[in-house]
Parts: sequence; C-alpha cells; structure tokens
Amino acid sequence: MNVKVSTQQKDSLHLKLERLSKNKEKWRDMEPAQRSSYLDKMLLRLQTLDHQTWGKRSSIRQGYDPNNSHGDVIAAAEEMVNSALMAGTIRALKRTFTSIEHNQTPPQVSSRPSTVSSQHIASVFPYDFADRMQPYGLVGVKGEVWTTGGLPIQSLTSEGKVSLVLGAGNQSFLAFGDVMHQLFVKGNVTILKHHPVREFCESFYEHLFADLISDGFFATTLGDVDISSWLCEHQLVEAVHMTGGTGTHDAIVWGADKELQAKNKANNTPVLNKPMTSELGCITPWIICSGIEWTDQELSHHASQLAKAFVSQNSCNCLSPKVVVLDEDWPQIDQFVDHLRAHLRKVKSPPPYYPGSIGRFNSFKNAYSEQAMELIVTETASSRVDHELGDPLGWLLIHMDKDSDPYAIQNEAFSPVLAIYKLSGQNQCDIFLPKAVSLVNDEVWGTLSCSVFFHDRLTNQHAETLELAISNLRYGSVAVNLWTSIVYGLDGCTWGAYPGESLNNVASGIGIVRNAFMIENVEKSVLRSPFVHSAQLVLGKDGGDAFSAKQYRAVSKLSLKPSLSNMIKLIWHMIFSKPS
Repeated sequence: MNVKVSTQQKDSLHLKLERLSKNKEKWRDMEPAQRSSYLDKMLLRLQTLDHQTWGKRSSIRQGYDPNNSHGDVIAAAEEMVNSALMAGTIRALKRTFTSIEHNQTPPQVSSRPSTVSSQHIASVFPYDFADRMQPYGLVGVKGEVWTTGGLPIQSLTSEGKVSLVLGAGNQSFLAFGDVMHQLFVKGNVTILKHHPVREFCESFYEHLFADLISDGFFATTLGDVDISSWLCEHQLVEAVHMTGGTGTHDAIVWGADKELQAKNKANNTPVLNKPMTSELGCITPWIICSGIEWTDQELSHHASQLAKAFVSQNSCNCLSPKVVVLDEDWPQIDQFVDHLRAHLRKVKSPPPYYPGSIGRFNSFKNAYSEQAMELIVTETASSRVDHELGDPLGWLLIHMDKDSDPYAIQNEAFSPVLAIYKLSGQNQCDIFLPKAVSLVNDEVWGTLSCSVFFHDRLTNQHAETLELAISNLRYGSVAVNLWTSIVYGLDGCTWGAYPGESLNNVASGIGIVRNAFMIENVEKSVLRSPFVHSAQLVLGKDGGDAFSAKQYRAVSKLSLKPSLSNMIKLIWHMIFSKPS
C-alpha cells in the first residue's frame, strides 16, 4: 500500500507498537485486582481533568464561540456527557472486576426467557442501589440485554492482542468507549489513532490514561488516512476496531480503489488479513405506533423529543433519527408533523462542521422533487464569523410513501435530513407495528439502533404486540419511548450492530462495545421508558437547549464526585438556573 508516512513518524509509531507488543501477555494475564487498580487511578485522573477546556475546544471546533451564552451551553453539555459517561464506564467496570476478584465471575444479572421467542433477557438496569438512586432522571427506566443460545453467559475473556482503535470524529467520548472495551473487556493492549476532527482530544486522553501509557499498555497518536492505513497494515497490530463510515471500513478491508474493492469482495480476498470490528452508521428509524388518541401535550412532547434527537450535533450522529415511520390512517398524523415543524422552526441552524455534510445534504436535495421536500430555514446558531465551515443548511424533511424513491432510506445522510415515511396501518397497532417492523428490517439501511413509541394505554391490551416487535427488530439497540443515545449512555447495556453483518456487505458494523457485565451471545440491548418520562430529551421552549450551562456543569460535578454537597448544588441549579 502506497501511503505517505514520514520515516520519523514510522519510527515513532513502531516504538509505541513494540512496547505494546512486549506487554500484551502481561496485560492479558494480569489479575483482576491489578486491572481494577488502573480503574481507580483513571477515576482520580478524570476528576482532575480540565473538562471546561475540553468542552470549549469542542465548541470551537463545531463553529461556536464558547464565550457567548449559546457556545457556553454547547461546551457545558460536552463536559457533562464526557464526565458522566466516562465516570459511569469506569465505575461499572470497577464493579465487575471487584466481583471477579472476590467470586471469580462477573456480577450476575437476573434473567428470564422471552415470552414470545427463544431469546433470553438479562436485566442490566437498574442493577444495584447506585443505579436506583442515580440523579439523572432514569427512575422507572429499565435496561435489558437480549441474548441468543440459552441463558445469558457471563465470562471474563482476555485475548492478549495488540489492538488498533480508529477513533470517531463526531463525539469525544466514543473513542473512550472503544478503548475501554478493548482494554478491559477484551483484554487487549491498545493504540488509539484520533480522528483529525477530534485531534484536540489527545492531550485529555493522555492525561486520563497516563498510568496505562507509562506502563506500556496504551498509546495514542494523531494522523490522517495515511497514518491509519500504515497502522492497519503494521505487522504488530493484530486487531482493528473503528468507529466511522462504511466507505472508510471498505477502504481498509478491501482496498482504497473502488474497482479493487469490488474485485476483492467478489473473490473474498480482503487486503486486511486480521480481525476487524466496527461501529458504523445507520438510518435510525423512529416508529410512532398508532391505535390510540394522544393528548396535544403528548403530541408536542414527542415531536420535541424527535426534533431534539434530529438536530443534535447538526444530525451528524450514527444514531440520529433519519426516518420517522407513521401510520397514514392515524387521525393525528398531521397534528404530529405540524408539532414537529413548529419545534424545528425555533431551532437555530448550526454550521455544517462535519466534513462532507454539505455534499451529502445536496445529494438528498437532488434525489427528490420540490413537492416531496420541505426545507425549514432558520437563523444561524453561531456568532462566530471566522469558522469557515460554510453557511447553515437548514432542516430538510423528505415526505415519503411506498411509491417514493428509496434513496433517503438507503443512504445515510450524516447531515440534517429526516424522512417522514407514511404507510397504511388502519390506525390499529396490531396491523401497523408489524408492517413498520418489516419496513425498517427489510428496506431501511443499517442495523444499529431503532426507537419505538408505544402509548402506555396500548400496553394493557397489546403488550404482546410490542414484545413481538422488539423481538423481531433486527437492530443492535431498541429503545421504547426514548432516543437510543441513552442506550449507549447506560453502562450495563451493549452497543453495536445487529449480529450477522459480513465484511463484504457491512452496514452498521461487526461486534459490540460497552458490555460492562461481559455477557456473551448478545443480540441486542433494549431500553424501556414510560410513555412520558423525565429521561426523554426535549428542546427548550424557545427551540434552544432545555438546560443551562450551570445545570450541565452541576451534573458533571456530581458524576465525577458523588456527594451530598454536589447533589444539593445540582438541585439548586435545577430550580434556579434557567436556560439562557
């Protein structure tokens, strides 16, 4: 492979890989108590990390000025997500290793057989007193891991390989989850190559992982696609994991040249001859189940939740909703879409910071007639004039039915595009939901995540309809009445594509991450919420954020250092600190 990597870069990276390789058996054979001690050190380092600076750098990279109120909220939200997710991951793994240290097994979770299939269901949230008392509005939410092949099996495995992680570009915490899974769940020493969009993360990762770096179990590097290619091919790298897009995946596995890719796929001759796991994209569907009348407040609430999930990160997330499936016979369908429009009209449009957003957005505009599209143009969310990221794109809705061109449900936008797909379900959940499940399984691209919205009053008479839908959905994460971002955020749940994707026809990826309980034979994670719940993320009344920067930072501090004092401060800010 002809890649442009300097001799100095090669020498530096080779030394890092040699050191990792030298220590891989030591890490593989390390006693649980010793690995657990690294988690203790990481938690202390996380508590001393400069989260405010990290959040500000992310805000700047997305085209915001962190010194004004809007940019400050963006920065504070990043602080909160990073600290809460990272602290939760460390504590969950610590719980597992402490259990292994004393019992030689991971902490056992209760399980039950499915009532509608051969799958088994492990209850992973809430697991213990800490889960039940956590302050993030999740009381009443239940997390499950569904498995195949009998009762859930939990085991500690240690592969003892040198693993390369190619980090994601759209979120700072994603590479952390990937690295922690490689190190502590799979037992691999790891080198992380930061995505060029997130190179500002390196110093924070080096602080957080300093003890693992100094002892030769972890390393980081910066670089472009040439560095990634060189690392993938290096003889000391024994496994590769990436978070990104299918195009990058196929270039790594089958070759950068498109003709070569096709030839190698046909002959099943990958250019990468080592294990490859991945978390890629998805056209995440939101299925709105008909069959019952919603109040106007419920319509507005769930339209706001959809809008919030859609506009977050300018819709550049692997789990951003990209198609909402509605029953055209639901009498309230127009009201729901009207509420969605009304919420989106209030949301300021951010700069298209993620590479390729403008081109992908325009490809969707070119695929449909003016009659099928609805572009909601709002004012810019950025006060910076020097970001050079381009003008805001607006919020593009594409109206579809069974006769529409399938482009919008077969191509991932990774830009602010949302398809509204109508199918006939006779306003009966027993008819609509199975049809919607077939649609998203068979015609919508990707298998990563899916949300189903099912009114509590339907559950009494149609509980089995919902259970069958959850069982039949071929998605690695299914959220009931919630955005699947919370599935990723819960440490007991797993994250990854539905099992069965192949290297030569990959969509959402192969393998999983997270999995703090170390459960084998995972099929999917399922998160259930009551129909209206505080865990549901919605927009603020003015279309902005529903929380203030002070509230986000109070949550961050409580996540890092749980205490009565920090709990009181959080309650104070939740009452008296209003969004700006």
